[in-house]
Amino acid sequence: MWAIATMLRQAGDSYSFLPLSMLYLVQHMFHSVRWTYPNQYEQQLANAQARLAVHDAQLDVLHAWVGHLKKEQRLLPELLERWGPQTLTPAHQAQVKAFAARLHELSGFAFQKIYGELNDHFQVGRYSDIPDAQ
Repeated sequence: MWAIATMLRQAGDSYSFLPLSMLYLVQHMFHSVRWTYPNQYEQQLANAQARLAVHDAQLDVLHAWVGHLKKEQRLLPELLERWGPQTLTPAHQAQVKAFAARLHELSGFAFQKIYGELNDHFQVGRYSDIPDAQ
């Protein structure tokens, strides 16, 4: 339709190249488009500008968050070093005690030997110092 309207504009007032049956249709389409298009275009432009403003605001928020996260990420290694490794929680320590007691009942090994081998395996002084991740 825009191609036909462009051809009509370029042809000026000379519509002799079109059949008369199409002339009315093309003129009707051209006039209706010519009068409604600017309003539609302005509305679409306004909508696009509004969406762009919202997206710009969202990008500003995201950039602020990324900057904040980068700053916090630089602090993370220092904090982890300051806090040290996380050792067994009291619940996990209770499980280790229960397993040691069960092993003592089944095998007869002394508690000192069970805990000594456990400490040697994890290279810690006490079983409560075992890193929780292991």
